[in-house]
Amino acid sequence: MIKLKKKSLIFLVLILILLSFMGCSSKSNTSKVETISLKSSADLKNKKSDVLDYYKKVNLGMSKDQVDSTLTLKPEAETGQMALPNSFKYFNHDTGYGVYVVYNSKNIVYSKSYICGDYSEIAKLCKKPVRENQVPKITDGMDYKDVINILGGEGVEWSITGSEKDSSLIGLGRLWANTDKSYIQVLFSKNDKVTVAQFISKKGYWFTLY
Repeated sequence: MIKLKKKSLIFLVLILILLSFMGCSSKSNTSKVETISLKSSADLKNKKSDVLDYYKKVNLGMSKDQVDSTLTLKPEAETGQMALPNSFKYFNHDTGYGVYVVYNSKNIVYSKSYICGDYSEIAKLCKKPVRENQVPKITDGMDYKDVINILGGEGVEWSITGSEKDSSLIGLGRLWANTDKSYIQVLFSKNDKVTVAQFISKKGYWFTLY
């Protein structure tokens, strides 16, 4: 039986919506990434220096004006079926990198997640490959340091979510990616305790919910 506190449930739903969006975004950008691969290695080095660059520049509590001026990318409003209200994609069409930002009614950031062409880019930032059978070892309430011990290294933060009312932290998501684009994602509470663990591959989703 799945038991989640109200804030954890809100965070989980939001992350799952973001995850769905990110999957669609990655597919839609495939042709662009393939085009980029034909460019010179020097050009790629200059343009693709940091997959997390845009993500790192956005913080909870920033105003939309601040984000717009900081990123210098045109905000693209998300209007699809799975889009969250007042959500925007800031996307560099040359590199395939960007950040997905959700604002509250006062145009203040309360959620962000990064965008990249595929998760093999994130695998380069992870210490070791991960496997599906590691997920059941990640238990409810486990500390982040214990997850690190199980998965062999630190995860890459890909999303952070705050309260829509005041942007105070609710939780964040970290992932451990493989070169074949499969990965383990773990959601943590604001106290860095595990709330959800999941393995994601080309075949679909494998969840452990608490």
